[in-house]
Amino acid sequence: MTFRTLALCLVSFSLAAGCTNEPEGALSREEARAMGGGSADGARDLCEVYGWYGDGAYCDEFCPRRDPDCEAACEVDADCPPIFCGEGDCAAVLCEAGACAVTGACTAQLRWLQKDAYVSAAGRSRPFWPPHTTMQLVVECGGEVVREAEAANHGTTVDAVDAEGTPILVEVYAEEVSGSRAELTALADAFEGCECGTTFLSMDELEDGLVQELVGELAGYAQEHLICSEDIGGTDAIVSALSMGDVDFVLANIGACTWASGASWEDGLDDALAAVAAATSETLADYHVCNNDALLQAELFARFRDEGVVSACEGSSSLCAGPAWLYDPAE
Repeated sequence: MTFRTLALCLVSFSLAAGCTNEPEGALSREEARAMGGGSADGARDLCEVYGWYGDGAYCDEFCPRRDPDCEAACEVDADCPPIFCGEGDCAAVLCEAGACAVTGACTAQLRWLQKDAYVSAAGRSRPFWPPHTTMQLVVECGGEVVREAEAANHGTTVDAVDAEGTPILVEVYAEEVSGSRAELTALADAFEGCECGTTFLSMDELEDGLVQELVGELAGYAQEHLICSEDIGGTDAIVSALSMGDVDFVLANIGACTWASGASWEDGLDDALAAVAAATSETLADYHVCNNDALLQAELFARFRDEGVVSACEGSSSLCAGPAWLYDPAE
């Protein structure tokens, strides 16, 4: 009879005799693991005998019943060996933020949320108008959200609502990737620190010299290339509203205008923004807007999707050199 078999017999005998505790150190965890830990009916549960359930020492995955320590605090990955997973496939676990975490398959969804830029109204009213883009990364494991990361990108937060309670932002696109919890946690960490290193250009500061230059160029272009109905005050009314930063008036009445070239609104606005950018190209190279940050965050996500690696964003990326006024993530 081997030592392990003898030890198991002694444990069974003690339990049958009404004893509840074995002398400390009679069996090591390694020996109990090799013996299978006993049965779950209480007849020979070694983990119960030695008080290993919830003792705060280790995640004893070999126990007949689930050890509460498998979900308790840990210091190193060695404290978190494979655990019982019910009817599912058992996965390795590791120590994350002081707790044992399953490293099985998880998913991360990146959401693009937009609204019309420079206006207070909720949602997107005109697809050709520059959007504000907020990004959200949601990590799920086992059907539960375990991490959320948000990038408001100098603007509207995900939970913002208007006076009627309508969400300001609308989801326009989403992508999903799979990975371990550790990988997607690292992705969320990198996402939270991902932003352009160039100066943010706020169009709310009309007294700023650069903003005045941009508005002046756009107003001048509109005066020359836009034809508006006299019902709204003609082209002068739109030009005046642009000059004063009254974007709400522009969006509400732009439908009464057409481009002199006969171009569609989308193409005409593209031409207008290109003309403004060309006139101020040297000045704008050191600036970015919200959509540049969103592009950089999308690149981080795509890099993980395509290469399976998480790396820090480069704030000096070419994606940050000059405002990205228009951004459609589906294109």
